[in-house]
Amino acid sequence: MNIFVCIKQVPGTSKVEVDPVTGVLKRDGIDTKMNPYDLYALETALKIREDKGGEIKVISMGPPQAKEVIKEAYTMGADAGYLYQIESLQEQTF
Repeated sequence: MNIFVCIKQVPGTSKVEVDPVTGVLKRDGIDTKMNPYDLYALETALKIREDKGGEIKVISMGPPQAKEVIKEAYTMGADAGYLYQIESLQEQTF
């Protein structure tokens, strides 16, 4: 069984700045973490794998530094990770 978990890197603080001209989140110099709900989903996937077997694959979309949440997922026990970087969406802050 393949278990796919979508994860997202988010600011680790409520003190974020937005560029007043572009309206884009300023990512430089801010602490980041895995979205807490995504962390819960990953923990749930790990429990399912423990009971039923299979592989856990995490998927994220974001800038190059978003690979840090993929690495975090590996340390927790994910088997594979994929980071999608879509140039036309690089300035989006979903």
